[in-house]
Formats: sequence, C-alpha cells, structure tokens
Amino acid sequence: MAGYGAEQCSKNAAKWVEKQTAGLVTRSKDYGTGTLEPHAKRTANWIDRTGNARKGLTGGAVLVENEGYISLYIAHTVDYGPYLEKGFAGRYSVLQPTIDSHKDDIASWVKKYWSDKK
Repeated sequence: MAGYGAEQCSKNAAKWVEKQTAGLVTRSKDYGTGTLEPHAKRTANWIDRTGNARKGLTGGAVLVENEGYISLYIAHTVDYGPYLEKGFAGRYSVLQPTIDSHKDDIASWVKKYWSDKK
C-alpha cells in the first residue's frame, strides 16, 4: 500500500504542474497580446509610411514543451522588421525596449502566480 500512496502523490503532483503550466501559458499569452503588443505599437518611434510595421507588431506566448519553458514574445511580422531593430544605429528599435520596460513586471507576476497556487 505504501507504493500506491507515493505513486498517487506523484500523479497528483504531475497533474498540478500541468494545470499550473497551462494557466501560466494563458496568462502569458494575455500579457503578450494585452500589454506587450499595445506598448510596442504605442511607443514605436518611426514615422509610418504604410502602417504595416506598426500593425505587424505582435505579442504572445508559446509553451516549448520539449525544452520545458514558456516563451513570451513581442515580434515583427514584416520582413523589414530586423532593419528597424538593428539598422539606423538602433534608433527605431522597439522590441528590446518593450521587453526591458516590462521584465520586472513579468518576473513579479510569474513569481506571484507560482507562489499563490496551492
């Protein structure tokens, strides 16, 4: 009977981690689309010609299961996004500044998310 208890405990723990991870993925996607993306679109300091670069900024999150982590992202969808980020001496960079301005908030809510769950 002792083996059954340990086995059940292990299964319960695995289910809990799976549930918590799914919740964190959802929270991360919401943060990417609801916070990072609007911030990047609002603070991009280039002059719009077509509006495609600004409209193409997208935020989200994905679970990288085989590596065991969640990737929260902000990205360009236009092919010239890298030029905006790296060209012109970084003058039009918006991705890293967006991450930098939110990293403490992200770390805080991730820590709180895991510590609040029982």
